[in-house]
Amino acid sequence: MLEGILWVARTGGAWHDLPVTFGPWETVHATYYRWKQHGHWPGILTLLQAAATPSS
Repeated sequence: MLEGILWVARTGGAWHDLPVTFGPWETVHATYYRWKQHGHWPGILTLLQAAATPSS
């Protein structure tokens, strides 16, 4: 689910152009908006950024 959402964000592609390997675009789209509505995105993005930052 997260990979599909990030694919849309990274490519700027339309939801209906989401490759089938991520599952039905309607499901990925609905999950994105549900997470957004419930305020989950700041925490998700913080965790992703922390994971991408190399340790000293």
